[in-house]
Amino acid sequence: MLIIAVDIGGTAVKSASVTVTDRGFTLSDSGYIPTGRIKKGEDVQRAVTQAVMRLSPENADGIAVGVAGKVDWKNGIVTESSALPCFRGMNMKLFMEQSFGLPATVINDAEAALLGECAFGAAKGFRRPLMLTLGTGLGSAMTDDYVHPSQDSFRFGDLGHVVLYENGRKCKCGQRGCIEQYVSATAIKQNAGAKNIHEVLKIDSESNIKAKERFIFDFAAAVEKIKKITDFDVLIAGGGVIELKDYWWDDFVKSLGDTVAVPAKLGNRAALYGAAFAHINGRF
Repeated sequence: MLIIAVDIGGTAVKSASVTVTDRGFTLSDSGYIPTGRIKKGEDVQRAVTQAVMRLSPENADGIAVGVAGKVDWKNGIVTESSALPCFRGMNMKLFMEQSFGLPATVINDAEAALLGECAFGAAKGFRRPLMLTLGTGLGSAMTDDYVHPSQDSFRFGDLGHVVLYENGRKCKCGQRGCIEQYVSATAIKQNAGAKNIHEVLKIDSESNIKAKERFIFDFAAAVEKIKKITDFDVLIAGGGVIELKDYWWDDFVKSLGDTVAVPAKLGNRAALYGAAFAHINGRF
């Protein structure tokens, strides 16, 4: 069986072919299309269509989508998205099925990433994994039962908008001081006054070092805040920022004390694997 997996984020649409056999899932032909400057829903739809068409949907059996925002799983409607406000209210499932004539599954991208890590990656061996995806914003998902993940077992899908610092940075959600304003790729760039996160984390200028130290401090503070309202047994960090873990991860882990944290084993591809897993297994 061949599934086209799509991960729609605030800066890019990632896509890949996922071959499903008795031996497991194999991801190939992965690529991405930047969407950082897109503001209208139809423009994102165009980018999604381009991402799917390059993978020959006529040969596929279905389409699986992870999207940065709250999703009505049953109907495939994006009910809220601070990363892509133009998606609010969009029936992504209907759009995909009408566009390509294939059955489609649409879920939140952090939930997709957690599913990927539960099925194939870093969540194995833990019962209550918490996923935080660090990208344009901060996505989150947790399951009470890693062994048998289900729609009903997911919770804590909006931790990026828990207030970390009262009267802090203004957030798109209308609050101030939300975690994602301090723990995300956007936050790291803001800390350094830079446009490129790779330069901030890789180049040790005085301003970049301070920005990285601030990010690590804020991330550790956010974890402590989250621990007060959840009972996770492992933190799995994913998203685009984790691709640069060599430049900050060890210092971050040292700041956590006895909290167990691991980087996503599937890296920035976790949501692609997880969306495909969701499509194959339905409501699990």
